[in-house]
Amino acid sequence: MPVVSEDLLTAVVSQFDLSQTPRPVGSRVRSVDVLDLGPRSLLPKCGERFGDYTLIDELGRGAFGRVFLANEHNLANRLVALKVTRRPNRESQKLARLQHTNIVPIHNAFLIEGWHVVQMPYFGRQTLANLLDAVRAEKTFPHVSPSVFASTQMRADTSRKPTSSTSAPTSPDSQIHAIPQILLDDAEPQPSRELLVGLEYTDAAIWLVARMADGLAHAHTKGILHLDLKPHNVLLSDDGQPMLLDFNLSLDVNTRERDRIGGTWPYMSPEQISEYAKRPGSVVDSRSDLFALGVMFFELLTLKHPFPPVRSTDCGLSDAIDARLQPAPDVRTFNPGVPASIAAVVAKLLAPAPADRYQSAEDLRDDLRRHAEHRPLKFARDSSVRERVVKWHRRNPRTSLLVCIAAMTVGLIFSAVQMMAWSHDREQTAATVKAGLFHKDFIAMRSDLTTVAEVDRRARALEKAKHWLADYNVGTNAAWTTASDIRLLPEADQEPTRKALAETALLAAHAEWLNGRHEANAEHLSRARDFNGTAAAAYGANAPVALTSQTLELAGEKPIASTTVSDDPADLYARAVRFMADGTSGDAAKLLEKLLELAPDHFAGQFALGCCYEQLGQRERAMERFQVAKPLGPHDARPAYHRGMLLAQVNRNQEAEVEFGLAILRDSTYPGARLQRGMLRRQQRDYTGAKADFTAELENPKGYHIIALSLRAMVHDALNNPAAAAADRQAIDAITPTTDLDFVARAARWLKTDPAKALLDYESALKLNSDCYSALMNKAHVYGDLMDQPAMAMDSMKKAAERFPHFNKVRSGHAVLLARLGKRTEAHAEAEAALLLGLDPLVTYQASNTYAITAKDTPKDAERAIALFRQCLREGYRDFKTITSDPDLDNIRNLPEFNQVLGAAQELIK
Repeated sequence: MPVVSEDLLTAVVSQFDLSQTPRPVGSRVRSVDVLDLGPRSLLPKCGERFGDYTLIDELGRGAFGRVFLANEHNLANRLVALKVTRRPNRESQKLARLQHTNIVPIHNAFLIEGWHVVQMPYFGRQTLANLLDAVRAEKTFPHVSPSVFASTQMRADTSRKPTSSTSAPTSPDSQIHAIPQILLDDAEPQPSRELLVGLEYTDAAIWLVARMADGLAHAHTKGILHLDLKPHNVLLSDDGQPMLLDFNLSLDVNTRERDRIGGTWPYMSPEQISEYAKRPGSVVDSRSDLFALGVMFFELLTLKHPFPPVRSTDCGLSDAIDARLQPAPDVRTFNPGVPASIAAVVAKLLAPAPADRYQSAEDLRDDLRRHAEHRPLKFARDSSVRERVVKWHRRNPRTSLLVCIAAMTVGLIFSAVQMMAWSHDREQTAATVKAGLFHKDFIAMRSDLTTVAEVDRRARALEKAKHWLADYNVGTNAAWTTASDIRLLPEADQEPTRKALAETALLAAHAEWLNGRHEANAEHLSRARDFNGTAAAAYGANAPVALTSQTLELAGEKPIASTTVSDDPADLYARAVRFMADGTSGDAAKLLEKLLELAPDHFAGQFALGCCYEQLGQRERAMERFQVAKPLGPHDARPAYHRGMLLAQVNRNQEAEVEFGLAILRDSTYPGARLQRGMLRRQQRDYTGAKADFTAELENPKGYHIIALSLRAMVHDALNNPAAAAADRQAIDAITPTTDLDFVARAARWLKTDPAKALLDYESALKLNSDCYSALMNKAHVYGDLMDQPAMAMDSMKKAAERFPHFNKVRSGHAVLLARLGKRTEAHAEAEAALLLGLDPLVTYQASNTYAITAKDTPKDAERAIALFRQCLREGYRDFKTITSDPDLDNIRNLPEFNQVLGAAQELIK
């Protein structure tokens, strides 16, 4: 039963798997959507006949096809646009439902020589991207000449001059072919283009966006989301109308039919990037399109992007989401001529949360129409008093003089009132600042008060909780909720502040219960009851189930162990962390999943759910949650640290090193992050970097000094510096351990030479933290494997199973011990229960051991043992040194199937 790994020190600093960190071979291949255009000679070329068409020029190309300008011989040689691709999609079916001035329509869809072709009318070749290029080229922004709108007025010019764009590079096949003059005769009037030429640039940009919003509203009404809005996908027709095109990535909301997930990074909303990164809970809807339109609006008004460039790595996507979860810059910073009301429209379009954006394209269109008609906005906050007055004057010029006289009178009265209100404003500002500081602390406190493993962190959070509860006089009397510190807050902030303070008291009681639960420490439990009473007074008649359950438990009665979901995030979180304290991660996950449906920006909930998945062995789901949690807790090192641990477990070492670096950047004193990065560097033989990390851990007052010295000694050995290595090992003996993990780390020194001495260190660790998982499990290892005392090993394992009943490694270790004691039925039940709790190579290996042991008396168990052995190797278990020497496998070691499977795995990694 390999509880302690060969490199125990690697495992010691992990918060949830402190006994062993298996290193299975793993890799990740991101799927790539490849357009198979077949042999180049098969692709139709410009100038060639293609069915009933002659291809004149290439208008553009994208990831999935090419668009050609062609003339259609069967219908008067009219100009058409042909989109040609090898891949079928539903774009034509969706476009056929859309009939609107500002959407490029479809004529037909068919096959030609195996190519899928969509035929569309030809309205010109200039896109909004070309317009932006022309504006940039003038170098006079924001003073733009009307000529940029007139420059493509001649259809012949626009037809014969290929345009370049980043999304559609010029093909080597593309040539400029003369268009018959008959096709260019009888040019139609161009009223929209003439309108644009007559407008100031900013007004023209507003007009263009209003037309796009009109087209988008039509598409959304038909249940079609575009999901790839960008300047290259907006045709600026020869008439001047903006027309949405390329619905290749669109989504039919009625059937949820969608050919593929994607988009264009600079224009994607945070939820769309999250969806691409396959993060749970990421849902795109019509507001995602409005976000993209907001980015285009910002670019039209400023010639800049509101967000930094996106890198398509995990860290890059995380940074992109982080950037979009912050308010976008004010467009007037780059273009002071933009009206305040339009700046408000852009800000609402780019709001980080979909709920804060325009809820429909119709609402946006209505606000832009109201702006054009000099009326106040209806959906965005029009904060400029001056602009509203100017608009009112333009609507009501005859009464403006009377209003001016009245305004002067009001001004005199206002000045007198202003002096009286000054003192009140100062108090209101102080209350708002105080509430802001509390809420900032509360985001971290909510997670810190409920941590099981980090005792010091919990203690610091309790001190903060006590400070804030006393500062707001929470629960001292019925009037605390109307005291000035809350009453002076803006009305929208009062109730959230009351609820957050009540939740603080509830979680503080939970924290003190954690401190005193196992030893029934009277002092801690008394403080828990005090906090619980404060929470009860704070909640009043609206007590959540979690408070009622906690009250019963603190009174010595049975708590309410309910997984019934509610609509109260505070209740869901408090009940979930109570389950987590007992190791019931599956039940906790159910509540947390519901919580995050209600409040996806709940940092503590996202992090806690990641921990649940981690404990259940659901590595990929855990990593997703930690990735989501990172931007929600920008100063918290734990999500990056845990994600780094999980990546290291599957040998994704470069990604893991980046995560540990991020953890260090966020909190330079976070214990263990430098150790983990140093171990990765040591593994890659970057001994200089590893030594620097271990030395930095020694300089960290919160660091794991014993572990750091042990690891640095190993680095000195690798650098052929035995004197320095000996000095580090001597320094370990001079240190008095102060944390549970320090004792566990020191115990590793005595495992081979003096197991009894190691047991003393494990006991010391458990006195400091009775939930120290590594101490409990390694005690079982020492008694069961090193001292051959299975009864004592079972005693320690039972305690671990009581504390962590839903940890799969506890259950699998327990199964091995039961098998050694001859309890076949119980052993098999534990092994199967461990497998159900989550896939893990070590767990599967120990389940194989269990069946191999019982195969001595029940030979048929060998078949299951071999199957599980094969499975653990398939999952990535690669500790061949343990496999070849493990006595638990002796009953199946000589079977041909065993050696065939083992040989194949060893051959695979050569």
